[in-house]
Amino acid sequence: MPRKRFRKRLSVRFLLDENLPTSAADPLRQDGHDVTAVAGSPLSGLPDPAIIQVCNEQERILITLDQGVFQPPTQLKTGLILLRVRSELVPILLVQMLREFVAVADEAQLVRHITVITPGQVRSRPLE
Repeated sequence: MPRKRFRKRLSVRFLLDENLPTSAADPLRQDGHDVTAVAGSPLSGLPDPAIIQVCNEQERILITLDQGVFQPPTQLKTGLILLRVRSELVPILLVQMLREFVAVADEAQLVRHITVITPGQVRSRPLE
């Protein structure tokens, strides 16, 4: 009888930007990821360059709604997930979109990549 091959569950270190609800961290943690939320932490209120520095130092992939974090993208060395959803849908769709993407993504799609997730579409390119 052939053996089933199971994909090893990927465990990723994420930093949720403060424009995302802290509740978005819980389902990712339940899936085995190490997640820190900026909101409600000592990181709250820090400018984007400081958040990017924390990501680099702690080897965390930044998850944000903020397109402005792209400037300049060369400072971020770890990876970026940019969620593009209408603000009123964020609490509803955010966790579902993140969990679905992270569940099927491999390390090569996350680490040192900019990934843009919209409902029904994922685009990714390497960081420069």
